[in-house]
Amino acid sequence: MTFVDVFGDRLTALIAAIAVAYFLIALVPVWWPALHARRRRPRLPRPFLFVGTAAALIYGVSTFFMFAVMLPLSAVRIFLVPELDHAGVGYAMPLGHVSNLFYEHGWIMIVPVELVLTWYITRRLAGRWAHICSQPAANEQV
Repeated sequence: MTFVDVFGDRLTALIAAIAVAYFLIALVPVWWPALHARRRRPRLPRPFLFVGTAAALIYGVSTFFMFAVMLPLSAVRIFLVPELDHAGVGYAMPLGHVSNLFYEHGWIMIVPVELVLTWYITRRLAGRWAHICSQPAANEQV
C-alpha cells in the first residue's frame, strides 16, 4: 500500500490545522460554558446541566437564525430572482447578489454568530443559574 501525496507536506499540514481550528471553533458552545462553570466562584450548581442547557440554547438560537435568514433568501434565490431577471426588472441583480452571498458563504457567517451567542447566552444564563437550580419555596398554608 502506497501513500500518494497530492498536496505536499506543507499544504497537507495547513489543511489539517484549518480543520482542527474549525472543529474547535464549532465546539465553542460546549467548551466555553464548561470553562465558565469550572472557573466561576462560587461554582455553579449542576455544571453538566449548565453546559448542556447553554449548548442547547446556543445551537438552537443559531439554527433558528439560520433558518429564519437562509430559508427566505434561498426561496428568493430559487424562485424570485430568475423570474425578475427574466422580466427585466432592475432590482433583481442586487437581490440575487445578496441571496447568493448568504447561500454560498452562510457556513462562514454562522461562526461569528455562534461566538457572539456563546458569549451572550453563557453570561446571561450563568447569572441566573443558581436561581434556576434552587428549589422553589414551599407553599405555606394561610
